[in-house]
Amino acid sequence: MTHAEVKAAFDKMCRTFMVEDIRKGIDLATANYLVALGLLSYLEVLGGLITGNGADAGGNFAKSNFVSALDHMPNEYAKLDASLKVAPATGKVQKGIYGVFRCGLVHEYAPKGQVIVYSKPNSAPDATRCGLEIEDDGTDKRLVVNNNELFRDFKALVEKVGEWVDTQDAEHYPNVKAVFERLDAYTIQA
Repeated sequence: MTHAEVKAAFDKMCRTFMVEDIRKGIDLATANYLVALGLLSYLEVLGGLITGNGADAGGNFAKSNFVSALDHMPNEYAKLDASLKVAPATGKVQKGIYGVFRCGLVHEYAPKGQVIVYSKPNSAPDATRCGLEIEDDGTDKRLVVNNNELFRDFKALVEKVGEWVDTQDAEHYPNVKAVFERLDAYTIQA
């Protein structure tokens, strides 16, 4: 693929479809959980562009791609990812944002542990808040998902990766290009 084709594919997929889907989900549909699910899925996709493992049908890169995206977001996400744990009544302790929230929401429509998801339609994000926070009332703790703030940080990551594409950044662009070439090579067979 040429640089122009990679840029067009990135712009269409990430800067247009992803960003507009989430914006409309917050502002028009007030679809709290659907927006959170979209953001978590889209973070995994962006992580795949960062690592170069995206669209690799033979690999199991979902968690590493997701964590790679978090690593390129504000430090609060990495701190929460390192400390977040949920201990179920039975079974294995779940750790990190991927295990606790992303997998629970994607596979069970029920995050593991106490979670609340907020969207504020047609509102600017609160500069003092992170998209994912722990709320502690002294008795119980719960994960709070602030969709507006998570969307703000997601858009910043889209633009960071987009800048790598725009400038053909020597370190990161080859990974992004490899993913779009992999996607472009897929064929439907029925």
